[in-house]
Amino acid sequence: MRRLSAAMWIMLASSACRPSKVDGRPASVSIMAAESTRSAPFEYWHHLLVVPVRVNDSSDQKFILDTGAGDNVITPALCRRIGCTISGESIGKRMSGQEVRAPTSILGSLFVASRRASSVPASVFDLGLDPSIDGIVSLSFFKDVPFTIDYQARKILVEDERTLKARVARGSVSPIVIEAHELPSVTIKLALTLATGRTIAVEVDTGSDALILNDTFMGELGVAPDAPNVKTVKGRDETGYEYTRYVAVIPGPVRVAAAPEIQQRDLRVQFQRIIYDGLVGHSFLKQFTVTYDLPNRRMIFAKP
Repeated sequence: MRRLSAAMWIMLASSACRPSKVDGRPASVSIMAAESTRSAPFEYWHHLLVVPVRVNDSSDQKFILDTGAGDNVITPALCRRIGCTISGESIGKRMSGQEVRAPTSILGSLFVASRRASSVPASVFDLGLDPSIDGIVSLSFFKDVPFTIDYQARKILVEDERTLKARVARGSVSPIVIEAHELPSVTIKLALTLATGRTIAVEVDTGSDALILNDTFMGELGVAPDAPNVKTVKGRDETGYEYTRYVAVIPGPVRVAAAPEIQQRDLRVQFQRIIYDGLVGHSFLKQFTVTYDLPNRRMIFAKP
């Protein structure tokens, strides 16, 4: 997996574009026309987005929409209910680097909003969450079709050619890098610019809440581990890995490199030793309407 330098990220960022109308009509008209037939509501479980999903054309199940998961996931309980067959093994890594293995199966079909796909790979893994949650739908499900998370309306919307043009017309566009580690796993990286001017590559992860940065950035951002306004959290995750996290508010802006108008100040940041520069999660993303357009390798941000 090749990492991009900051210079390469800045070159990518310069390719963003912002048209203003679609077919001579205001962009919002085209978007609203399709929402009722191509959308699904979501609800919150803590900061996680829970969407209705149909597996094998059955009744709705509750799945988490997690852009950082890589793979689609079903729980062992759901696997038993639908009679799935184990066909292989997936191997992934947590953000702190430890390896995670899980058996895999092929689902007959998966349906989210208006998108239905057949023969969908899924890992079988105990999520350790609310027992009413049956799995995770990841970016691998949407690798061929753009979709939008409208946080204000609490909807997931699958885009078509017209509505996607409308999103571009009224939004701010940023290129992304798609990483397919071990197929069909898919995650994406976005370029963010910190208050110091440094541009970093962060994984876009709706499964995380705070902005998470590698603890090597603490000194650069003026965060001292022993400062009274810094909270230290030590613990052990479900794999047995011992971690130390430092939580602080950084006053300076964090910007999308290709669209600096998409920014926030006074963000709560979790610093931890991880294998990435960082992960951008719910606390940042929820301030915008966010479109994931993997076919065109871009994200589109719009202010509510």
